Amino acid sequence: MGHRLALLRDGQVEQVGPVEDVFRRPATSEAAALLGIRNLFRARVVDASPAGLLLDWDGLLLEAPLQRAAAGEAVTAYVRPEDVKILYPDRPLGPSVRANQVEGVIVTHRGQGSFHTLYVAIANGHEIEVRFPAYAYVPLRLAAGERVRLSLRREGVVLLPAKPVE
Repeated sequence: MGHRLALLRDGQVEQVGPVEDVFRRPATSEAAALLGIRNLFRARVVDASPAGLLLDWDGLLLEAPLQRAAAGEAVTAYVRPEDVKILYPDRPLGPSVRANQVEGVIVTHRGQGSFHTLYVAIANGHEIEVRFPAYAYVPLRLAAGERVRLSLRREGVVLLPAKPVE
């Protein structure tokens, strides 16, 4: 097994780097798509302050940690499926899931061995992927057609670097 990874698209190198870096921080939306990251979205930066960013994703306001972006800028962002958490309806919210709450309807639930994947239609007209260990959320009914409340972890909202002007 190698320690570096190169992503190729149409015969051109899209990104090269340590395996973990490439998987955790794709350099472009094309690299993210090659890695199978589904939760890519275009948003507008509403506010940028030392406390972080506020993004408007087609009417859904999302908090994100401070990253290179200016108010009014159009950006491409992503949230890894593991950073989307299902909220229990009867439990208090911890600090890591208070931000970026959204309700949705489960479209598909796939059990894949030790992990499960949900595809959830959310209020802004998009679908988001949620991935979690099979032992998590056992008491919840997570079948297609069920309503769920999600939190897109603030720290999990990552902006892709803007493409340099050529």
